[in-house]
Amino acid sequence: SRTQTMASAFPQRLFLCVGILASLSPDALGLEILDVGPPRTGSQTLHLAFDILGITSLHSGYSIHEGVRKSCSEYLAACGNNASALRDCLDTFNGYQAAMDEPFHLLYEEVLRDNPSAKFVLPSSAPEHWYESYMNYLSTEEDHEHLDEIQQGLGLLQVKSGARRKSNASSHEQEALGVALPAKLSEVEQKCYACRNWGCQFGVEKRLRAIGAVADPAIKRQCLDNYQRHIDRVQEVIPKAQLLVFNFSDGWGPLAGFLGKPVPDVPFPYVDRFHVHD
Repeated sequence: SRTQTMASAFPQRLFLCVGILASLSPDALGLEILDVGPPRTGSQTLHLAFDILGITSLHSGYSIHEGVRKSCSEYLAACGNNASALRDCLDTFNGYQAAMDEPFHLLYEEVLRDNPSAKFVLPSSAPEHWYESYMNYLSTEEDHEHLDEIQQGLGLLQVKSGARRKSNASSHEQEALGVALPAKLSEVEQKCYACRNWGCQFGVEKRLRAIGAVADPAIKRQCLDNYQRHIDRVQEVIPKAQLLVFNFSDGWGPLAGFLGKPVPDVPFPYVDRFHVHD
């Protein structure tokens, strides 16, 4: 199926692009700080916190229609075969000291190779908490769109995810089968949207919940397993001295100290511009 193909083509970033990375010879150090947490783990809060600390950061979700995700999505799609795509991806960060949100969180190995002194922040979020946060992220309008199509396709949704034939679905069926995609995203950007590269299908479960139905639990399990593999891989690859596992409840102290900045004299921020309801 198309969904299964996308998940296998964009795994939890266990593939390495050493050949490409070794060929890069940047004239200057690259990105200084990367948030390696997936979406819905506090990237907006970090974006504002960095600003207060005097650090310029690129949040891909705030610039999603400006094409900031395109080059890195294309690189991930061609991993191992396109050095120019990697250079274009890393050039996305020119003018910024830090970056966050998808697909940037997948690029820790590339950023580390491009700048061996780079620092990485991994927000602490339990898998189940992260999953529910993403479910709550979906808008009220998305909750109730295309319920007829969903009801008609319940049998399809209950079968094993590998048996799904999403590639042949109509536009309405595709909307029902996955999280709604922002307009104007290229096909390769869509593959890196809403953690679809991990096999996550938040739109499926959200809309089924809205009509009292239950999605195949294997879909959620695959999503959570790949989330955890990402967390494990990050902590395996990045040197401990360059990685901060950050609990937002700890406030400024750990973050400012890790980044070599004085603790601000303002409260630690908490922001979620995309949260629509509790």
